[in-house]
Amino acid sequence: MKIGLLSDIHGNWEALEIALSILESEGVDKLHCIGDIVGYGADPAVCIDQIERKCEKIVAGNHDWASIGKTDIMYFNMFGRKAILWTSRILAPHQKSFLAELPLYNACDNFCIVHSTPIEPSQWHYVLTSAQAMHQFEHFSQKICFIGHSHTPMLFSENGNLSRVAILQ
Repeated sequence: MKIGLLSDIHGNWEALEIALSILESEGVDKLHCIGDIVGYGADPAVCIDQIERKCEKIVAGNHDWASIGKTDIMYFNMFGRKAILWTSRILAPHQKSFLAELPLYNACDNFCIVHSTPIEPSQWHYVLTSAQAMHQFEHFSQKICFIGHSHTPMLFSENGNLSRVAILQ
């Protein structure tokens, strides 16, 4: 079974549409979203609707929760705050309810998904180094944990190795 992962869409419908097309052409059986459906981009409502329709497992990202008041926007830079306030104004009530109900962590059979970190998902920490990753391995029991948030594809193994991940183009 092929599983596709989407993360950090940030309201960019054009990019999401291309990603969905690529995943479909690759024969992906299931889709999961690792958060930040909204934020910055001009089409948060369309992105929410598509992710809700197409993804089996979905977790909230910091922009998702901030746009519905579950995360303090003072955590964000000026551009992020403006985007969050705008997003909050344009979302329909059912879209806000959808975001409000998203969990921060979702465990599947042999993997889990979380937007920031398994240990403190609501604190929105980044995992960018081997040392940060090593600490996270103690806080999930599955073989693999997929994390979004950093916008940087990386692969950490439990022995502390870091591998950069090639991006398909």
